[in-house]
Amino acid sequence: DIRSNLRIRNADLNAVVTDDNRLYIATSVLNSVNLDEGVTSAAVSFGYSGFNITPTSLAIAPLPSFAGNSVAVHNNRVYMTSGNTGGLTAFNADLTEEVGFLSLAESRWVDVNNDYLVVLLGDTDGDQMGSIAIIDPISRKVRNAYPFPGAFTPEAKNTVELHGHLAFIAAGKEGVQVMDLTNGNIVGDIP
Repeated sequence: DIRSNLRIRNADLNAVVTDDNRLYIATSVLNSVNLDEGVTSAAVSFGYSGFNITPTSLAIAPLPSFAGNSVAVHNNRVYMTSGNTGGLTAFNADLTEEVGFLSLAESRWVDVNNDYLVVLLGDTDGDQMGSIAIIDPISRKVRNAYPFPGAFTPEAKNTVELHGHLAFIAAGKEGVQVMDLTNGNIVGDIP
């Protein structure tokens, strides 16, 4: 049974995550309602309680590039990636303040845990290799970037999920890659 739903007119909803009592959505926007002219992607947030979404608690913040494509929340920070000409944007928990931006071409997905903040990047130079960029959450600079086979289909939706020091990567035509983030080694794969 669907107990509640949310529809946002004139927007594509590309990723969603919850944190305590808020819903965070990465979007591409088909019109610029509540945004500056020319903005085509946005971070959107609503409050919720149980099965009830609270539209009056709406928060919207612009993102660079054409589409917001992933979102992760950790320690009162909201992290969103935004496509081939965007990067990683960090916001405070209520989206009222952008606390940092890191330009990263082909940013496709973000995940975060207590030890790592990572962004999956698609192939930018035609070598059919994507990469996992490990980001310092304070300075928001790349500490390491480790390549992996895959993520070479233009504008594809590749993802990464963290479990401790392991990154499980949906690498497109190269299947699933399992990377050890302590050294960048691929320790497993599912073709």
